[in-house]
Amino acid sequence: MKFFKTLFSILILFLFLFCTNNLFAQYPGMGAFRAQQSQQFINHQTQMMNNLRLMTNSRYSSYQELEYQVQYKDSAIKKVTSYMFYDTLTKKSFLIYVNKKFPKSDTLHRYEKIYPENTLKILAPITLERYGEKIEVNIEGMANDTCWVFKVLAGSISLHGKSTDYLFYYNSQFSFEAEIIPSLIVGIQLKDGPILKYNLENLTNFMADNQKCLKLLQNKKFFKAINRYNADKVKETKK
Repeated sequence: MKFFKTLFSILILFLFLFCTNNLFAQYPGMGAFRAQQSQQFINHQTQMMNNLRLMTNSRYSSYQELEYQVQYKDSAIKKVTSYMFYDTLTKKSFLIYVNKKFPKSDTLHRYEKIYPENTLKILAPITLERYGEKIEVNIEGMANDTCWVFKVLAGSISLHGKSTDYLFYYNSQFSFEAEIIPSLIVGIQLKDGPILKYNLENLTNFMADNQKCLKLLQNKKFFKAINRYNADKVKETKK
């Protein structure tokens, strides 16, 4: 019985809409008005599809929107306010420049993807707060084949990240007990040597002359070991 009541209600609704449609069609200009509404709906859907296509296969590589200063290979410089994105198909980082001279509906010209291969480097002006003091710094990201590489921790052993997020994490968790997020690190470097993969083997080789740091590595306290190693090297230079 409940089924038939539902079916009857749907039938009544259909008849009402059909009659209403015919009624409005009799008034002058209603046909043009409905056509305009249909075209607006189509345009809106087209814009949504273009925006979706622009971001398809992409995800955020950075959770901070920054005003980057991008230096192209021809030395041209452009300010770009963007998140750092990651293309899951090409395995490359990219920024998005929004050219507000073009309407949002013109996604072809309004949005420009900027890949590392098109640039020499980018600068990220950020504010860090450590020990209650705010520090303004420009972090330089050098372009390679897949991302921009930022030196996010300097010392005898340096850490290189693929975004500046590590700096914000490091800032909020500033402690020798904090740990490193491996996904944010591109590589490690001993003094002016080559940038190598961030792993236990390379860290062990770097710290072979410091038994206390090696013990920290064995306990998987990588960040504490790096900080201790860098601090010990500073002390050695002051002797």
